Amino acid sequence: MPLCTLAFAAQPAQAGAAATSNKTRGSPALLQRRQCARRQRRAALAAALSEEQQGARAQDVQQPAAAAVGNGAEAEDDSRDFAVAMAKIAWETKAEDILLLHVAPVVYWTRYMLICSVFSRPQLNAVLGKMTKEAAEVYGRRLSVNPTGTAGGWELMDWGDVVVHVMTTEQREYYALEDFYGAAEEVALPFDQSEDGSAVDSWSKKLKPQSGLQAAARGATMPGGLAAYLQELRLSCLQPPGEVEPDVDQRDLGLDDAAKFREEEDLKAGAVMKGTVEPGEGEERPQDGDLVFLHYSVMSEHKDVLASTRTEHGGSGHPQPFVLGKGRRMLRGMELGIMEMARGERALLDIQPSYAFLHKDSGLPLPEGLRREAPVVVDVTLTSWLPGAGVRCVGPASDVVLRTLQPGQGWETPRPPFEVQLHLEARTASTTGRLGESEPYFSTSSGEPLACSLGAGQLPPGVEAALQAMQRQQEAVAYCPTSQLRGGSLLPDPSGQAAGSSGRAAEDYAEVKLQLLDFSQVRDMTGDGGVVKSIARKGEGEFPLDCPLEDSRVHLHYRVRAEGASDWLLDTRGGDSQAAPLQFETGMGEMPEALDMCARLMLRGEVAVVTASWRYAYQGRDDAPQGLPAGGRVQFEVELLDFDRAPNEHALAGPAKLERAGKLKEQGNTLFKKGKTRLARAKYGRALKVVERAMDLETEEQVAAASRLKASCLLNMARCAEREQEWGEARGWCTKAINEDDGYAKAYFRRAVLAAQLGDEQAAQDDLALCAAIDPSTTAECERELRRMEQRTAAAEAKQAAAMKGFLNAQR
Repeated sequence: MPLCTLAFAAQPAQAGAAATSNKTRGSPALLQRRQCARRQRRAALAAALSEEQQGARAQDVQQPAAAAVGNGAEAEDDSRDFAVAMAKIAWETKAEDILLLHVAPVVYWTRYMLICSVFSRPQLNAVLGKMTKEAAEVYGRRLSVNPTGTAGGWELMDWGDVVVHVMTTEQREYYALEDFYGAAEEVALPFDQSEDGSAVDSWSKKLKPQSGLQAAARGATMPGGLAAYLQELRLSCLQPPGEVEPDVDQRDLGLDDAAKFREEEDLKAGAVMKGTVEPGEGEERPQDGDLVFLHYSVMSEHKDVLASTRTEHGGSGHPQPFVLGKGRRMLRGMELGIMEMARGERALLDIQPSYAFLHKDSGLPLPEGLRREAPVVVDVTLTSWLPGAGVRCVGPASDVVLRTLQPGQGWETPRPPFEVQLHLEARTASTTGRLGESEPYFSTSSGEPLACSLGAGQLPPGVEAALQAMQRQQEAVAYCPTSQLRGGSLLPDPSGQAAGSSGRAAEDYAEVKLQLLDFSQVRDMTGDGGVVKSIARKGEGEFPLDCPLEDSRVHLHYRVRAEGASDWLLDTRGGDSQAAPLQFETGMGEMPEALDMCARLMLRGEVAVVTASWRYAYQGRDDAPQGLPAGGRVQFEVELLDFDRAPNEHALAGPAKLERAGKLKEQGNTLFKKGKTRLARAKYGRALKVVERAMDLETEEQVAAASRLKASCLLNMARCAEREQEWGEARGWCTKAINEDDGYAKAYFRRAVLAAQLGDEQAAQDDLALCAAIDPSTTAECERELRRMEQRTAAAEAKQAAAMKGFLNAQR
């Protein structure tokens, strides 16, 4: 995005020229010069035309107004309001040279003509889109002919009484379309198009009859006159010879991003001005997402240095890394300036407050003694930069820059409390920003790798943040603030100074080269430390694809002891370690919950250490090893030898799904009878999911069986909720069962019991009557339930009467 440039006495002329982009959109002065030149050209062209040529053109163009676009004052006002609304949209979309002409007195085919200039095809498309949307949604108007939407620089929108021409600056300068309507009256617009609030080009008077030599000559001689000429122009999309300013890089416009659009306007007004002090090398410039290394000094508008990386101003002498537009940001004005600098270039940036410390994305700390509303001057050198591929900003504050040197394997990344093995080399940042130039202050590259736990305080925060974004075998370099490299018990603190350690020193950075060799999962299975699983020996396969995630039969050995004890109290391998492995059905409560929970996340051959609270170990069980302190924490060591993989329920045919769902329901019944209500609920819920997926049933008998199975599972869910005294939930499950099978007598009976429990006696009586009518064999049981209801009601009324009597006696 081009900036305004400054000139310095000590700066060579060619350096200043090199710092100025040739992709400028134009300053206010340029706009004024362009408009004045346009007026002068029209006047000169009009004077050069012969009276004969003007007469020929007038006969073709300036026809008396006809009824083709409607008559009457009301229609005229509607057309004018709509045309002004379209002009306002053009102004809001940053179009320029907006001209609205009342052409009804001079042409027969429309009433108002709007012409405006844009700087690129994306901006042209934005104008088109907003105008057509506003016309349709607010005014109920549709275009007579849709715009072409091609890559050309001129579009015409025809609403009959209003015609709009949206043209690039080059097309408008070349064709001078408004010159055809010299006798038309300009309509005053309710906004100011000038940059400084003054009228740049007032157009306050009626345009004099003018034309262009080329346009008039072609229009007068073509068959069909002006209409045919305009059509030829629309079809040919002729381009003017040569390059006409302004030539705009469309990537810089960001027309879909209002913020970028405003930035461009602010830059034209001088929000950020750049002057090259020392030119750089090469033609490439960094872009958003690239990693740049900067030396900078932030100064007040009086050139007092407030913060700096340079040694002469109290800094560390090391350049700071930044990722343009990401992570911990520099000043926005600095970012815009850096994107116009070459490698090695030094420049002064004059930055207004809205692009300095008032900008919402400013990431630099406000220097002491500087008001946030004050402008700043930044002396910045782009020492080096690297493409953004493989660069990330990590850490809670996104102030650690991680650059990948060698990609890793797999998808998993470590996190606390995972155990990691790594090689690490930490060094202060080099004076040029190039990797590995300075001396390391800590390294393991020639010795044993580090082995430690994340989150245990063994590594400093910056290193942990980088490791948590890496995969196995990945190599990367992390650029960390020195404040993020302090406090780790395994690493010495760097010698660099932290932010604020010197009044004017910007925070120092260090580089840490990392190679994540491996890591082991340590999982807090419950989130509160109730069950923690760590891997003692890795298994075979890929996690979690090769784990028994679903309920299945597992083959394993385990041993048990109190946490912190040395002696194992139970070992399923036996004294000679030759015992056959145990087999358990997960999800059936056959083994301690902690083991059941962790076995699902193990690979074949894996050995895991599981620590668990008593609640998840042996609470409510009678198989705790003798000598294990009740209520204490327990440690298991478990080895998963094999497992029988559960069938892929999605791949089963319809009848097989019904069989699978029936088995799950029976397992739930077994658990319910044993009082393991929570596990029973899980089985019934699983059975419901399976039967609901049985969409490919072939016979009516299979469909009916599926409906009965589903209703039975729904009722069993109600029984589970009832046991847990969730009366409302249980009643809801009964209703779902009845909706599935309206002849399900047991569901009516159970819902009646629950309605009575909730005090809805009338509903309970109705459901009991339905139950007896559907299944006469339940009549006696329904009558007994009615009598129990009556007895409970009578007892409740008696209790209430006694309470009232006692209250009245106490009042006497």
